[in-house]
Amino acid sequence: MRHISSILITAILLVIESKRNDTSANGFSTLRLTSTCIDFTCNTGHCIDSTTGPSCICDEGFTGVKCDQQTSGFYNRIQLIPGLADPDILAINDDLFYLTGTFDGMVLPLFQSTDLINFQLKTTYNPSISDSFYKYCLIWAPDLSKHGTGYDLYFSAQRVLKSSSCPANGQDVTTFYTKASDNNLIFGAPVLVDFGNGAPKGRIATGCNTDGCL
Repeated sequence: MRHISSILITAILLVIESKRNDTSANGFSTLRLTSTCIDFTCNTGHCIDSTTGPSCICDEGFTGVKCDQQTSGFYNRIQLIPGLADPDILAINDDLFYLTGTFDGMVLPLFQSTDLINFQLKTTYNPSISDSFYKYCLIWAPDLSKHGTGYDLYFSAQRVLKSSSCPANGQDVTTFYTKASDNNLIFGAPVLVDFGNGAPKGRIATGCNTDGCL
């Protein structure tokens, strides 16, 4: 009987010691492997499991145990490409991204990156060179998308005859698209967007330059 009592006392002491190991110096219980990322929330970040339990890796600009607090540098924005507005980014895979945007109103630069931090100019699309009949002005708000092995590039612009001058700013624009066959992003002459009867149109007749509304 005395032997059984000794075993029970030893078992109780082991349980107490285990409880002590589960409590940190500040009195808070640490997360054990019984708690995993499945039931752990990271607001602006992602969760990883470890031998001490789940923890959050916060996205840039956030901090806190659950990534729910903004850091002092949250509003510090870094200028990426001077003069580029209306940015449009297309992810090809985890290691390749294309970026374009509104530039000088005459061309559309296309950049590439492997990390979304460092970008290099890949090519510059000039629709006025690609089109033998028309010149394109007030080019803005491009949208790049992948279609099969090729790419579609949509943009808004004014189109005038080669011999004509570009209209003044503030004129109505027309929506065009052009295609490239592969990752070289060599786009051809623009085509006026027209989705057919009863569908949205890529043009505005009122106040639009005649050549741009054809």
